[in-house]
Amino acid sequence: MSNHSTAKTQSLLSMTTLKKSTFALCTCTFAALNLNAPQSVAEDNNITDSLLGTFEATVQAAMATYNVPGVAVAIVEGNDIVYANGFGWRNRENQEPVTRYTRFQLGSMTKPMTATMVATLVDDDLLKWKQPVVEIWPGFTLPTEELTQNVQVRHLMQMNTGLGDEDPFTSFYNITLNGVSAEETLESLEGLPILAELGQVFYSNSCVFASAGFIAAIASGAEYGDLFNGYNGLMQERIFNPIGMDSARFTFDLPAVGGDYATGYAFNLVTNTIDPLNNPNPPNAEGYAPAGWISANAEDVARYLITQLNKGIAPNGNRVVSVKNVMKTRQPKMEIVNNTAFSTLYPLAQSLHYGTGLVVAEQVNGVKMIGHSGGNFGFVSNMAFIPDADVGIVILTNRNFFDGYFSAAHFIGAVRDSFFELVYNLEPTVAEAYALQYQQFLAQIAMLRAIMQVNFPPSTVAPYLGNYDEGWQVEQHPDGTLWLVLQDVHEYQLVLLPDGRYIISNNGVYGTPVIFSTSDNGTMTMTITMMMVTTGAVATKTVGKLD
Repeated sequence: MSNHSTAKTQSLLSMTTLKKSTFALCTCTFAALNLNAPQSVAEDNNITDSLLGTFEATVQAAMATYNVPGVAVAIVEGNDIVYANGFGWRNRENQEPVTRYTRFQLGSMTKPMTATMVATLVDDDLLKWKQPVVEIWPGFTLPTEELTQNVQVRHLMQMNTGLGDEDPFTSFYNITLNGVSAEETLESLEGLPILAELGQVFYSNSCVFASAGFIAAIASGAEYGDLFNGYNGLMQERIFNPIGMDSARFTFDLPAVGGDYATGYAFNLVTNTIDPLNNPNPPNAEGYAPAGWISANAEDVARYLITQLNKGIAPNGNRVVSVKNVMKTRQPKMEIVNNTAFSTLYPLAQSLHYGTGLVVAEQVNGVKMIGHSGGNFGFVSNMAFIPDADVGIVILTNRNFFDGYFSAAHFIGAVRDSFFELVYNLEPTVAEAYALQYQQFLAQIAMLRAIMQVNFPPSTVAPYLGNYDEGWQVEQHPDGTLWLVLQDVHEYQLVLLPDGRYIISNNGVYGTPVIFSTSDNGTMTMTITMMMVTTGAVATKTVGKLD
């Protein structure tokens, strides 16, 4: 369904048995495509009614292809939101439609907003891009003294400190169970692995980026122990309020906010459907706020996008940040290489760089597309703009980022790149190419479903049943299905592959391998393997059976 209005108008995931073959598809289909062909020039007043009609049909077709429950789209041209539209369902079960006001989780689209806030502090001489962090907060501690003394504010947001990310299980537990404070995030940096020299390599790292927001709070006078409130206050005073982003909140718990909000969905291998995520009462993850905790509606993100296009001036005329410092955030700093998530999101880029909280994708004729994507459990988002064409687009969805394949990311790419095809009056080839990849993935899913085991004789799984360390349980339901339960709340169905491995089939962590074995002392153990999709970092967790 389409809920249309016009105006002068979302991680952590697991490994999958299909990962290698699926990822290989991402690099082949687009080799002949050129989104911004040299002979194609975007003209003034590109966003016509005819273009919007074609674009709407493209969105609806892509939703059907990728089984996306709902999406909100906003398009900007110059200083105007020229289009805002909701498609599909924010809650499919209750038949509640997406509107232009539906709030979604933005994930890492929070990063450029945090970077803009920091830029305003540079304007006010409260800190400097090249200022050593330890000058702002003497308690700042990294794994080595040399790194501690030399890391500057800019390094944190360019994610080139050389530090690797935290253990995927730490992220998983923090998001689903424990929560994490701003101070805990800052203190965690000391334990991160060193993977490269300072300033040499881009490594996607939300903990490192988030620390920049809290360092900014300290620079503005916030007390240690109250850093999230200090950061939140800066974002309200310097970004949300002056731009007019009234819907913006820091939360993973959209039901608690209420009103017009989207429910997150993820693929279920057993039922071959897209189901609501089971993530009740998410914890307070304030420690990730500057890197990925904003929720907002598409219109408000579009107002931020206009502020970027206007080089720091909000659509209401407020000067939010100086031209000099907003342009600093766009400068390409670190080349993004060997990163499947980013290459999947930007398959048409001849070169891909990270600036200061922004991705800069340069096409073959030099046209630059600037923006950022985001993904949380059950949500994927993207904003992108081409300064030379003075246009941009915001896309928010309630489909999980990674379900054994970057399904929602491909949907985002198909919609975004098809829009820019229309702006540049190119032959429509992008959506078909994305869809071809997805159909190949679906064929693999069909083969996997044909060979997996879903129901088990009680005698087969009896040794695995019971309570394990860290709040894990293994249960068998009356229908013979096997379930992994965390803290009596989070439920993950297990299926068995012919090679003897179990994998999780649902609830946002599809594909996570689970292996049962007996230790040397005769105790049953369960080993779970998780991967951070944005970095490839892998970790295993082995827990022993308690009864």
